[in-house]
Parts: sequence; structure tokens; C-alpha cells
Amino acid sequence: MRKFAIFLMALFLPFAAFACPDENGSCETYSITLNTNGGTTEYTELSYLTSTGVEYIDTGIQFELAYDFIVSGNFINPATVRKVIIGSFCKNNEVAFNIELTNVGQLRNFVATGAGNSRDVSSKIKLPTNTLISYNVYYNATEHKITNYLEYNGSTQHYDVSSVISGPDNNLVNLKMFLDNRTGNMYGIDQPVSIGTTRFYKAGVLVGNFIPVRRNSDNVLGFYDTVTGTFKTNGSGTGAFVAGPDVGPFPANYIHDVVGAMVANNLTHPHGTFVAWCDDSNLTTNCTTTKSIAASATGNKTLYAKWQCDAGYGNHNGSCLPLCTAGITKFHVGNGVSFNLYRDRITAPSFNVMYNNTVCYVGVETGRGQLNFSDGTNIWHATY
Repeated sequence: MRKFAIFLMALFLPFAAFACPDENGSCETYSITLNTNGGTTEYTELSYLTSTGVEYIDTGIQFELAYDFIVSGNFINPATVRKVIIGSFCKNNEVAFNIELTNVGQLRNFVATGAGNSRDVSSKIKLPTNTLISYNVYYNATEHKITNYLEYNGSTQHYDVSSVISGPDNNLVNLKMFLDNRTGNMYGIDQPVSIGTTRFYKAGVLVGNFIPVRRNSDNVLGFYDTVTGTFKTNGSGTGAFVAGPDVGPFPANYIHDVVGAMVANNLTHPHGTFVAWCDDSNLTTNCTTTKSIAASATGNKTLYAKWQCDAGYGNHNGSCLPLCTAGITKFHVGNGVSFNLYRDRITAPSFNVMYNNTVCYVGVETGRGQLNFSDGTNIWHATY
């Protein structure tokens, strides 16, 4: 069994104050090491997605004035024009919560109540273009106040938006990424902006962890929400997302003290079916189809993928290769030991078996094993 060790770490992680509901930031991020034994994960994590038209992501999450609310993430602003990062504003007295950029490059917050009252305040901080901006927008439901934290170019800025209007939580609507959800007027969303990993907390609980990814089977772009385990793609908006740089196979990390990770069980393997994640390389310990990592866990984790080759294929060093088609697929040597017979030569030299006028092949390696033979110079043994 050949192990393909993949060391994964997310590229754009918010700094400490952004990673937790706690303003002091007590959380840490740890990596997962996956030994996928020749398989590939279904998704590739990306640094960000860039909008090109009026495409958007429906998060399924609703802002409510009665609860503390945090949005933590990062974006890149390619030009000083108005654009929306997170939006839910509608014109029929729905509760609204927007994070957007003004046409002079300032971060703007907008809050509206179910009674039609609203308030919006800009940061008065002009943000640089083509620069990774990390942000944390924190709504305090008790004080009806928003605090903003911004980090870029090694510096940190923060400001408060006081006296945010309060009111009833009537007519809740879903938050959308890239979109100001104003009925009949998709306002300002056709300007490009790049959005990276974004987290949502309501009443101190993580309710959304959206990671930009590409689905490997068809290259569709979207955000994978690890909280609900769903892959969210462009809503009904026109245009197509553009992928930022690859980070690596997904999943990439879990966050200590905030939320654990559900390790994906949707791996793909040529001519094989994923069976389980195991804790050991012998593929015998704590093997389960899904693996969850507790929020209280610490340190890097190593997991091993177990595969079942499809009918007509045999496992050779983690690859599922076609078996002999002569009518036999195993070569038995006694004591319960047998070797796969393959249709094609898989090593040079190989151990060959003739059956029904067809040559079948056993892979060999140097050294001693269950079945040994010599070519006059080296000792070889058959491989399983």
C-alpha cells in the first residue's frame, strides 16, 4: 500500500480576532494530513472566487436583530467602485444586513428593521485596492451597535457604528454573498470583487463556514459550507465566477475551540470505491465512512483511506489495476497466501503465469517475501 501524504493548510485565514466569536480570539487552526492511498478528494480549495457579473451565493443564513451576529472573512477589492460583499436588503420592510464597499473604497454597514427603519454608516477608512482585506463585522444585539475590525498590509483598524436602529424581526431574508438582495433592483452587484473563506456566527454559534472550492469532476465553482455539508453554487444570477489560486485538496483544516471538522467521504479513486477512513496504515483501527474531529481536539491529524477495487480490478500499491481475463485472477502458494494475476505487465521483471493460452502477470519487487525467486543476480518476491 503506497501512502500519498497530503499536508493541507488554508491560505487565507483570518487573524486571531477574526477566527472566533470571542473578540480576544482564543482559537487556533490545525491541519489535517490525509493519506488517501491514490485517491483524490472531490473538491479543491481555492484562495477566493471573483465575481464577473450578477452571480451570487445564497447562504441560507438569516440576520436577526435579536441576536449577536458576526461575519468574519476576507476579500480583495480590484477597483474603487461600489460592490456588495454580503447583502440581504429588500425594499418591502424586510430585516436587512449589508457589508459592502462604497464608490470611494470605504467599508459600509447597513442595517434595516422589519418596520422599515434603517441606518447605514461608512467606515471613513479608504481601503487599498488589489490587497487582501481581512474583516470582522460584529453586531451587538444588546447595545444595537456594530464594531468593525479590518486588517491589511500588516496593520489593524477598527471602528464602531453606534446607535444602530432597533426594531422587530419581521420578514427575514437569506444573506447572499456578492449580492445586495434588493427586490427588482440588483444594486451595485455587477462590479467584480474577490471573496475568500467566510464564517457566520449567530448568538456565539458558528452557523456557516463557507470555503471557496472547485468541484474536481466538472470544474464547477462555488462555496462549500462545512456546517451543513453542502456545496453552494451560483444562484439565478448571470455571469460566472473566476477561481483564485489553488490552496489544495479539501478538507484543509479544523478549528480548535470553535468547531470540529467533518472529513469528506466523497473521495474518488479510479476503478475503486471509498470504504472508510481509518486511524492506522494497516486500515484496521476505527474505520468509519465519515470522520469527525471534535472542536476540543488539538494537533495535526493523520487519517488513512481504505478502498475496495471494483469487480475485475485488483489493488496493487494503492492502484486498482485490471485483473487477468483468462478465467483466473489469483495465484495461490499455500498457507492462505495468494497473489493477484493482472491482465497487463505491471512491473519489470514480472512473474508470468500461462492459463488458457493467455499470459497473466504478478508484480514483483526486490527482496524476500512469501514467494521468492532469483534472476541470477537479485532475489525477487511477488507483491500482493
